[in-house]
Parts: sequence; C-alpha cells; structure tokens
Amino acid sequence: MAGSISKEFKLVTLNAGISRLGTSAFDLVILWVVLQVTRSPVLSGLGEGILALPLFFSFFLGAIIDKSSHKKGMAIAAAVLRSAVLIVLLIVDVIGSKVAIVIAIYGAAFVIGLTSDLLNSVRASWTKQFLDEELYKAGSSMSNAVTSFFDAAGYAASGLLLTLGYANTFLVLFVVFLAAIPPLMLIKERGTIVQKSSSLGSVREGMSFIAGNRPVVEAMVIAVIINLLFGMTGVMFTALVQISFKLPAYYMSALIVCIMGGAAVGSMLGARVKGKLGHISGASMLVAGLSVVGMAASRSIYLDFVPSLVVGICIGVLNAALMTAFLKIVPYDMMARVQGAFNTFTLAVTFVSGAIGGAFITLLTVKWAIALIGVLAAASAPLWVSFKELGGLKV
Repeated sequence: MAGSISKEFKLVTLNAGISRLGTSAFDLVILWVVLQVTRSPVLSGLGEGILALPLFFSFFLGAIIDKSSHKKGMAIAAAVLRSAVLIVLLIVDVIGSKVAIVIAIYGAAFVIGLTSDLLNSVRASWTKQFLDEELYKAGSSMSNAVTSFFDAAGYAASGLLLTLGYANTFLVLFVVFLAAIPPLMLIKERGTIVQKSSSLGSVREGMSFIAGNRPVVEAMVIAVIINLLFGMTGVMFTALVQISFKLPAYYMSALIVCIMGGAAVGSMLGARVKGKLGHISGASMLVAGLSVVGMAASRSIYLDFVPSLVVGICIGVLNAALMTAFLKIVPYDMMARVQGAFNTFTLAVTFVSGAIGGAFITLLTVKWAIALIGVLAAASAPLWVSFKELGGLKV
C-alpha cells in the first residue's frame, strides 16, 4: 500500500510553484517590455532567449550539485540573488532611460535564468530523495499541477501588473521571489552519502551514464525538438496580441493562462492515464499541434482560448508521463546531472527559438508562423512511437 507524500516533497513543490509564479510573470514582462520599446519581435524573442542562456552550462552545474552536501545552502543563496536582481531593475526603471531598461532586463534575465537552473537541479535531486518509488506518478502529477497553476497565475498577474507600470511590476516580482525562500529554509535534507570526486570526474560519470542509457538519449532528442518548437510560441503569442489584434497585455495573459490552466488539469488527469509512454506522448503532441493550427486559423482572440486550453491539457498529460518515466530510469546520485544535461541540450534551444520565432513572424506574418509551429508539432508525434525503449516504458 502506498504511503503519503512527505512534507519535504510538498515544500519542494511549494517552492517550485512560487518560483514559477515569478519566472512566468517575468518571462512575459521581458517579451512585452522589449517589444514595446524596440518594436522588434526578434529582439523580444532574444530577451526571452537570454533567460535560457545559462542552461547551456546546466550539465556542469548539475555535476557540482550532485556531489555537493550543501544543496540547501546553494538553493537559498540562489533564491536570494534572484530576488536582489529585481531591486536593480526597479532602480534602473526609476533613474534610467527605456534603452537602459531593456539592457537591464537582459542582464536580469541571465541572472534569473542561472539561479532558476540551479534551483531546478537541486529540486530534481530532492524529488528523488523525498518521493518514494510507489508515489512517483502521484507526486509527478501533483508537482506538475501545482507548477502549472502557479505558471498560469504568473502569466495572468503580469498582464495586469504591466498596466500599472514597470516599477510596480518589478516590485511585485521582488516580493514573489522573496516568498519562495521560506519553504527552502524549512526543508530538512535526509542524510545521504556523497561520493567525493573532482568536478571533472563528476562530469565524466554523468556523460557515461547518459551515453549508456538509451531511453535518456531518446528523451533528449525529442525534447530538443519540442522545446525548439514551443519555445517560439511566447514571442508569437505576444506578437499575435500586440501586433495582429492590437490588444492590451492582459489579453496575452489570458491566452497563456488558458494554456497553463489546461496544463494543471492535464497534470491531474495524468495521474489516471496509464499505458506506454510513446502512445500517451505521441497522441498528446498530435492533438496539441492540431490545436495550434486551429489558433492560427481563427480571426478572433476569443476563439483562440479553447484550442489554447486543449494545448495546455496535452502538455500537462505529457509532462506527468515524462516526469514519472524520468524518476524511474535515473538514480538519485545522477538526478542533477541528468536534469542538467536535459537543460543544456534541450531547454537551452530556447535561447535561439525565441529569435527564430521572431524571424518567422517577420518572414511569414504572425498567423502563418503559428500555423507552421502547429504543423511541425503534430508531425513530431510519430517520433515517440519510433523510439522503442523510451516509448515502450509503461507509466
């Protein structure tokens, strides 16, 4: 009989949720402010890409975290630094020009991306440590549902906050990031044996494990494709609202809230969906891609809300299944390194995807660019089934 989810895992999930509240809001702030100041979708997408730039070093950071016995201290320090950078933005907004604000946002994006990466790697290790094996699926669904809910709240809040001015937005984000610190302080780490080795040795161990684990390699290949495609949607949705429909920021927030709200629902449904990972994920990608195509075909922002919700549900189901599989195939002492590898080789494509999305908008118009992303996402569905070892995992 399965036990109950531990208090420590709930604290990890709470910290992740509050963090996502801040980072998702900041993500839209980057897109909106840079596009509003520069009128360039490419520069706006680049700003979002800078948020992901530190992920290129995530694997090496994960190697350090796996071998560290001070994960909690590192996490708290990162959370404090992330909060402090918002004060810098607030000061620049008060005394600087609009160009200075854009430059400061780029700098803040890098710092927030770096600290978020560190926190993600620590939380990956803690998830394996605090979650019993029989609770992998329940814990994965709960974690994804909570973070998706806070994501939606962050996107909703950013649209409203931007109507109050940049300074108020930065101040509220500072408070949000500050609120993520207490859950970290309350976490009590279990005593674990950390094998001593050099950072280079830790990197080699991680690379050897990944190279010899076919399901992990297959997951990384697919994740690169998915993150490249969906990494473009942020700047595309921003351009859709601001340029195509000429609507205020809260409409963009509403669109993203539908996606993240759907992801929260999908994550909860994911606990009940059973079967082979390939079938679950392939079907999710197919439906999500076709829904994005539907968004491109609509002529009203209101008609985009339903397919956005469907996309979110598909993402939620997919994330819950992937996280369950991830916990099954990766041991505790490799969690941060494998998480880091995923960040480095998959999520890091977000650095270029935003700029590529902006270029697609410039070349194809907003609607055609969104349609292209939908078609490519749907076309990627067969990959999940073709990768036998990963797709054959039962979740």
